[in-house]
Amino acid sequence: MLTKKIAKIFKDSSIQFEELLFDYETFEEPPLINRYTKVKKIAKDIDRKDLNTFLFNLALAHLNNVVLYAKNKLTSEEFANFFICLVYHGDENKVDSGISEFGFYMPTFCVTRKEKQLDIKNQIKKEAIINLENYPIIKKTLTDLNLIQIMDVHLESFTDQFGSEIKRFFFLYKEI
Repeated sequence: MLTKKIAKIFKDSSIQFEELLFDYETFEEPPLINRYTKVKKIAKDIDRKDLNTFLFNLALAHLNNVVLYAKNKLTSEEFANFFICLVYHGDENKVDSGISEFGFYMPTFCVTRKEKQLDIKNQIKKEAIINLENYPIIKKTLTDLNLIQIMDVHLESFTDQFGSEIKRFFFLYKEI
């Protein structure tokens, strides 16, 4: 039953392979799952404490497959200009956030085919790396998936035009 629910996520969403390789004007951030109601269906089969890890792992596996797909579908030059990473929006430490209420972040994909022009990866790297002790949900996920030693989480924080604080967590593999 869970397999069918997962298949439906990929069928009904904007994260299909071709859509993630589309040459957007700048970049896009499509979510792994478009609606929280779809997560509720999966949550029936996964312990609440493991739901964030499950969703992150699902998104990361898809990201890695997209990279392989892009390597085969794009020219060498286009692939060199391709960038994708996982992003979380929000803050589990904010009492009124959906993350604190539901216990998980909704993974999104930051994707562009204009990396050389936009320099997104280097812009992300300029942002501070979080102290995982301050973000227990993220820490548990990276620990459960054995990614804590090979992945950095950069935090971009700013105030939008309406005065709301916006936080985005970017997950990048450490460069060796």
